[in-house]
Amino acid sequence: MRAVFVALAALAALSCAPPRAPRAEPPAVTQCRYDVRVASQRPLLLDVTASCEGTALEGLGYADARLRSYVVAPTESGRALREQGQRFELAAPKPRAAFRYRVDLERFAREHGRFDLALRSGESVVAPASSFLLHPLPLLPETRIELRVQATGNFGFESGLERRGDGYVLQAHEISVATYSVFGRFTGRTLELPGGRIELVLLDGSPLEIDALASWVERRARWIADFYGRFPAPRTLLVLVPVGEGAAVVFGKLLPESAPGVAVLLGKRTGAEALERDWILLHELFHIGVPSFDGEGKWFDEGLATYFEPILRVRAGALSELELWREFARGMPRGLPALARYGLERAPGYAGMYWGGAVYCLLADVELRKASRLTLGLEDAVRSVFERGGRSSDVWSLDETFSFAERALGTEVLSSLRARHAERPTPVDLDALFAELGVVVREGNVVELRNDAPLSAVRAALVKPPPPSR
Repeated sequence: MRAVFVALAALAALSCAPPRAPRAEPPAVTQCRYDVRVASQRPLLLDVTASCEGTALEGLGYADARLRSYVVAPTESGRALREQGQRFELAAPKPRAAFRYRVDLERFAREHGRFDLALRSGESVVAPASSFLLHPLPLLPETRIELRVQATGNFGFESGLERRGDGYVLQAHEISVATYSVFGRFTGRTLELPGGRIELVLLDGSPLEIDALASWVERRARWIADFYGRFPAPRTLLVLVPVGEGAAVVFGKLLPESAPGVAVLLGKRTGAEALERDWILLHELFHIGVPSFDGEGKWFDEGLATYFEPILRVRAGALSELELWREFARGMPRGLPALARYGLERAPGYAGMYWGGAVYCLLADVELRKASRLTLGLEDAVRSVFERGGRSSDVWSLDETFSFAERALGTEVLSSLRARHAERPTPVDLDALFAELGVVVREGNVVELRNDAPLSAVRAALVKPPPPSR
C-alpha cells in the first residue's frame, strides 16, 4: 500500500507542476562552410563546395537572377539538384549535405562589366560575395557561414568580409548584399587610422602609383576620422579599380554588409590634381558612419554625404568657403522639384535623392544652429547616432535614428522637417535662404559672401571646425 501511495503522490505532484517549455528545435540550417578554389585564373573559374548542417536542408538559392547564367548547376553526392525558379532543390530535406558547383566569374565580368556584379581590371576581378556564393535553403538569419578561399601562387584573394582565423564569417541572409572581394594580382597597403584601418587594394593593369594613391586615401580617411572622432569601422576594404584612359575619379560605391567595402573607379591617367579635386571617395567613406535604411530614408543617407562632403573639404583647407557655396548653388536647385512636387520619400531620380536630401540637411543645420545659438548643428545629431552604434553595416529605421539624435540635442527639428518635406510635397525658397545666409547669387553663380546678412553668423558656424562636444 505504501508503494501505491507514493506512486499516487508522485503523479499528483506532477499534475500540479507547471508545464515545461517545449524544447526549441534547432534551425533547418545551422551552419555552412564554403570552400572556394580557383580552378582557373584566366578564364577565372571558381569551384565551390558548400557543406551545410541542420535539421532540414532544402538546397541552394540566389537572389539575383543574372547569376544563373554563370553557375554550373549544383550537385549533391554526384546528383544534380532539381531547379525551381531561383532555387536548386534536393529531392527531400536532409540534416546535412555537401553541395558542389562552379562559377564562371570570367564570363560574368565580360558580359556585365560592373563592379557590383563582376568587373575585370588587368589580371584581377572584383565582385561582391553574391556573385559566387549561393545561399543555403531555407534562408534563415541565424545560419552562420564560414568561408575559405584557396588561391595559388601570386594569384591572391582579398575581401571586405569579416575575418576569422584563416577565413571569413557572415550570416546567410547577408550573402545577397555582402561586400566586395577581389581575385587576382593586385597591390595592397594597410592604412592605420584612429579607431580603425583601411586595407587598400589597387588592381593591376594601371600605371598609377600605389604610394600616391595611399596618401590621397589616408588624408581623406583622416578627415572622416576627425568628423566622427575616430574612423567609423575597425576594418574597411577599399578597392581602387583602374578603368579606361581617363584622368579623373569616375564613380564609387559602398557595400556595407558583413563589413564595409568601398570600390572606386578611376581613369588610368588620373593625376595628383584630379585626386585633389575629387569628392567621390570622401562621399563614400562618410557613409560608413551612418546607419543604412531599408525601404525609407535613402534621401537622408545620401543627403548627409552630399551635404557634409564639401564641408569637410573646406575644414581641411582643400576647398574655399566660396567654392563650397558655388557647389551648393549649382547642385541644390536640382533637388527642389523633389521637395515641391513629391516629398523626399516618393521623389524619383537621383537628383531628388542626393540634392533634395542635401537641401533638407541644410535646412536642418540652419535651424539647429539658430535654436542653439550656434553651439549645436546637424553634425552633432549625426555623431550622437554614431556614438549609439549606428553604422552602415546595420539597418536602422528613420524613427529610431531621429529619436536618438533628438534626445541628444533636446529638439524635434529633424522630425518636424521630415514631416514637412519627406512625407508630403512642400516647396522651399532656396534663394531666400541663401540671401539670409549672406550667399549672393547672380545668374546661378555665387559671386560674394556677405557678413552683414541676418544669418551670416550661422553660415560661418556651418563650415568652421567645431570644438569637440564630448
